[in-house]
Amino acid sequence: MIDFLEKRKKYLIYLPLYLYWLILLTLTSIPGPALPTQITFNDKLEHLSAFMILGILLSLSLKVQNKFKLLKDRFFIATFIIGVVYGSLDEIHQLFIEGRSCDILDVTADTIGVSIGISLVALIMFIDRLKQPKTDLLN
Repeated sequence: MIDFLEKRKKYLIYLPLYLYWLILLTLTSIPGPALPTQITFNDKLEHLSAFMILGILLSLSLKVQNKFKLLKDRFFIATFIIGVVYGSLDEIHQLFIEGRSCDILDVTADTIGVSIGISLVALIMFIDRLKQPKTDLLN
């Protein structure tokens, strides 16, 4: 599966990541009074879900890229750091948006979401490896 994604990374990984990140930034820049009130979910669940998707897309993009070997080799750690830093900066950014606030519990939910996303990618990679044919080490 990773091979399939790697061959089509521009359209299946990079483009969705760019668009998704742009949507996240746009949504967190909407002033509080302009947010829809008809559709309400648990705020922390929204953060967790949003950053889980970000964690999946970011992990995959760092894994399939070939420009930065260190990021490719340590893409799980890089994804975690980037996700937590982005979540923290996004909360600080919301201090400057009318009707929005900075909440450490949102950063915590973001961190858990990124971690779940990374874990799902790790699971997919593990299953993908199990499906690959075994090579005989003695030949």
